[in-house]
Amino acid sequence: MTHNNPKKKNPLNMKFRMKCVASIIALTPAFTVFAKDNGCLIQGALTGNGISQISNYCAANKGMSDRDFKIGCQDLFESQGGNSGGKKSDNSLSMKFVSDCPVNPKGVCAGAFGHPMNLQYMADDHALKQGQAKQVCELSEGKWKQ
Repeated sequence: MTHNNPKKKNPLNMKFRMKCVASIIALTPAFTVFAKDNGCLIQGALTGNGISQISNYCAANKGMSDRDFKIGCQDLFESQGGNSGGKKSDNSLSMKFVSDCPVNPKGVCAGAFGHPMNLQYMADDHALKQGQAKQVCELSEGKWKQ
């Protein structure tokens, strides 16, 4: 005759599992602190000669080192008249690093400036509306997609 002995649960094994789950839950916020910035959003109004133009695009990292990507974003920002450090400029232009660029851009410059970086233009961007984004993309060794 065989006996069906139910398996006894090892209380030490259960405590170990509970500690593991608790550790994972406790560390989850720490992972978000170290999340990689895969995009930098540059938005705002550029004003010159009494004319205001909207700038609204995101640079997406497609394989650059974090350091080079951040330097590249800062250079883009400053080339449009933004202050260093991601602060707002007199043009009310701002830059912020984001985990990912917004979805569904209206135009993309892939491989901008010969680097693994895409410039993703939103619908209200002045350069996109005027066709300048495509021209600059092609002059900067990028491939335009719309």
